[in-house]
Amino acid sequence: MVLLQAMFTLAIEWGEAHANPVSVVRKPRQGRRRAIEPLAPEHIERLRAVLLDYGDHRSATLVSVLAYAGLRPGEALGLEWRHVRDRTLLIEQAVSDGRLKRQKTNRVYRTVDLLEPLAEDLADWKAASRFIFPRPDGAPGASMTGTTGATATSTPRPTAPVSVVPGPTTFGTRSRRC
Repeated sequence: MVLLQAMFTLAIEWGEAHANPVSVVRKPRQGRRRAIEPLAPEHIERLRAVLLDYGDHRSATLVSVLAYAGLRPGEALGLEWRHVRDRTLLIEQAVSDGRLKRQKTNRVYRTVDLLEPLAEDLADWKAASRFIFPRPDGAPGASMTGTTGATATSTPRPTAPVSVVPGPTTFGTRSRRC
């Protein structure tokens, strides 16, 4: 399909065709190439414990949001306190290049269950800002110095005391499928 579209595009540029009939054909979706291997809750909690030991409450809470709610990083950075409901999180925006935008899927909104451990972490964090994970200037998104706003003079980041096997999805995603 891609080859045909490219051929017709060139044919139009060269004056050999007047339209690209292939451009209206939708390409089939590509399936996943790897199996999803979510992190176990024990790994998430060990990672959070290390972050909390270093005094990085913001990153520990961000890990909880990513793991237990299954959000994409941009969606987590776009969360506002008004999105935290009694039993759900409202996901209606994401941050990309420091700006708020619609979700990756262009849906208006979606909700995810607010699991008890995540609700507790958010209650403990409760930053005094419109956004849950603001930059130091209060705007949405990650700061230029890292997601925690750490600077060269602040406490150094942990150096791999926890071994966590990375996966393309999260515990929260897996728990919604069960």
